[in-house]
Amino acid sequence: MGDFNEVRPADERQNSGFVAANAYAFNDFILSATLHEYDMGGAKFTYISDRGDKLSKLDRFLVCLGFMENWPGAALTALDRLYSDHRPLVLSTSPFDIGHIPFRFYNSWFEIQGFVEFVLAKCNQFSFNGPGDLALATKLRWLKRNVKEWICVEKKRGEENYSGHKKKLADLESLAEVRNLNEAELKLRMDCKQFVLGFDKQRQTDMKQKSRIRWACDGDENTSFFSFGSEFEFKLKPDQ
Repeated sequence: MGDFNEVRPADERQNSGFVAANAYAFNDFILSATLHEYDMGGAKFTYISDRGDKLSKLDRFLVCLGFMENWPGAALTALDRLYSDHRPLVLSTSPFDIGHIPFRFYNSWFEIQGFVEFVLAKCNQFSFNGPGDLALATKLRWLKRNVKEWICVEKKRGEENYSGHKKKLADLESLAEVRNLNEAELKLRMDCKQFVLGFDKQRQTDMKQKSRIRWACDGDENTSFFSFGSEFEFKLKPDQ
């Protein structure tokens, strides 16, 4: 690992002189030492001149075959260049793939008009030929994708309606400071206010459910206390 002050192919230099003989010698050294290199993410070049017109990939990790076999999914990342003319490089062997992202189903979705009908209709449309367990997994995955797309559209429409009702409410209340509102305007103000309050309540419900999910998974500073209390009670009453 380090600054080798040389490049391998010509496209690793930009506005800078490329010497084919030096590149050949460098590649020959890597080949004879049976070293290997990970693809670099985050940037194409690691060095930039003071003027900013010359760029080169001079810094790299070269590893043996055993290293690459042990960590085939290692990631090499070029970080932002702050205080030096070279980018810092980080080679991480920690796996970043944690599997499928969990699908969170919020109770407030049942309050959205047409949601239940949409889910039932999609379930009736699904067809699959194969083992029952595979059919169930495929159906749930297919249903999740359709629900996410439908919720995304409905949320966008709801946000637009929320912004519109909130603006109407603000305009009516500003108008009320100038003159008395008529019956139609008073009714419109009340409708807008009810819509805004209902939408805010739905948001709060989602945030509350999300916080409970996180608490159940991660716990908090009181979790160890209650866990100890439960264990202690169990030891005191082994016959129950």
